[in-house]
Amino acid sequence: MSDIKIHCNEEKGQKFIKDIEQKQFLFSFVISYTETCEIPGITVAGADADFIKFTPAADAEFLHYGSCKSIDMIPMTPDGKPTPALLTKAALESASIPQVIINAGSKISPKLPYFQTDITPGKNIAIEPGLEQSNVM
Repeated sequence: MSDIKIHCNEEKGQKFIKDIEQKQFLFSFVISYTETCEIPGITVAGADADFIKFTPAADAEFLHYGSCKSIDMIPMTPDGKPTPALLTKAALESASIPQVIINAGSKISPKLPYFQTDITPGKNIAIEPGLEQSNVM
């Protein structure tokens, strides 16, 4: 890890690097959906309003397979920028970090193995509470 630069507290930084150097990591990708994202202009996750609901599942599929199954392309912003999942996948692969997908209320379920919670998609917080009280506590 000689390519890591430590700023401020050199001693603490070196200790942190030594502590994590031989650890095993697991990336947990938690996907969900909220109707709040349907408010025009509040998000750029998805090429258009119809694609927003596919973004969490498609990102998970891209991380798992290297391609999407729920839609025919990787998620893009309205102006054509690709999903940050490209960088995430590259980082995970370069560091050999395994991953798990957790569905915590995605509107579209991913087409891959995942852990399922009993959480439903969130509501539009401009209209009503985003989650049921039972899902928060």
